[in-house]
Amino acid sequence: MRVKHLVITITILTLIIALTAIILILKTPTPHIYIALGDSISSGYGLPGYTKAPEGTYTTLFFEKLYQKGYVDEYHNFAASGFTTTDLLEQLNNKTDEEKRLFRSARVITVNIGGNNILTPFLGYLNDLQITSAINMWRGMLSSELEAMLDEGVQTFKIELEEIIIWLEANAPKATIIINTIHNPIPHEIMLISIPISNWSYALTTYMNQSTFEKSYQRGFLVSDVNAYLSQRLYLTNFNLNPFAGELSFDLVHPNEEGHRLIAELNYSTFMGKD
Repeated sequence: MRVKHLVITITILTLIIALTAIILILKTPTPHIYIALGDSISSGYGLPGYTKAPEGTYTTLFFEKLYQKGYVDEYHNFAASGFTTTDLLEQLNNKTDEEKRLFRSARVITVNIGGNNILTPFLGYLNDLQITSAINMWRGMLSSELEAMLDEGVQTFKIELEEIIIWLEANAPKATIIINTIHNPIPHEIMLISIPISNWSYALTTYMNQSTFEKSYQRGFLVSDVNAYLSQRLYLTNFNLNPFAGELSFDLVHPNEEGHRLIAELNYSTFMGKD
């Protein structure tokens, strides 16, 4: 009889422990997560403290806005400098089970990607040029090799952006997905020197952004038109040739603190207008 009573007691205790665990799980609130994906703009390149903890990135500012309104309570940034759509897709396809759990609890995801699809081959090609060839390119005489590289980058962007969206739809079904358009890093002032370069830069970014809008109509994700506000506005980038206004910089690509504030506001406006 004692053995029987012991078995019953153990069984009851096991049930109590199991029920307690279930209650605790049910009482534990599900996190509402904001995830940032993308390249050096999302990672805050060029901002104060970039190498350790960049200050004032649009992702942190956007998170603060969402957090204050109770939309999210957790933030993760997986962006990496230099990322192309190929790199981002590879990163997503290699996510651990723990990281995938974060995506399943994601309420908002922003993606800033694609600029390096054309910037990387362009800079690589420019670095290998002789002076005469560089002058010819500045005049707008692009080689067939460079044209092919740029066209490949654009077409890859178009294909892989959709693959990225499909991955996010499957692994973050509750999330509102916001894609930032690619801003044209060639300033309007350069037309005084090379109208052709300005024209083809405009054409490439315009084509890629049109592709993003087309995909958004098909798949239902949101688009934050960063290009419309950031393109050709030097005062919103890290570009600076005035030694009395801080460190000299030829960086036309990466937003400064004011530029990041603008992107955060655009993302928040896009998110709030989703309904």
